[in-house]
Amino acid sequence: MSIAMLVMVWTSAGQIATWAQIAFFTAAGAIMVTGLFRTPETAQKITVGFHITLNAAMVWMLAAMPILMNDQMGQNTGHGDMGGSEMAMTMAPTPIWAAPTNWTAIILCAIATCWWAVQSARSRRIDIHAFCHALMGFGMTAMLILM
Repeated sequence: MSIAMLVMVWTSAGQIATWAQIAFFTAAGAIMVTGLFRTPETAQKITVGFHITLNAAMVWMLAAMPILMNDQMGQNTGHGDMGGSEMAMTMAPTPIWAAPTNWTAIILCAIATCWWAVQSARSRRIDIHAFCHALMGFGMTAMLILM
């Protein structure tokens, strides 16, 4: 997930690669759902639930980026590299449901981040696994806020 997020920031993967990532993270989340029911311990169930949450947030981020970024891209009047031509890009406005859905994902990712940060802090030794998950949750939260 971390590699996919880094690549997403620096490159445009195209539609085929984006849909492949959506399929991968959806499948990974579906597989994790089976672990949710097979785990007897409550703390482990919460941890698996947050893994599923971050997978769902990744799918949301991949699918919703074009929808949420429309308003931020603005209009190109062509005064830069276009040689002064008056070519304007028109984009559809962001749907009303997209922002609340994004904020729901942000809140859930922030809660997951806090869960793993607390798990890391409560550990008697350095729990790099929980720390890395907290960092990943923070990155996901930050990326969703930026969108």
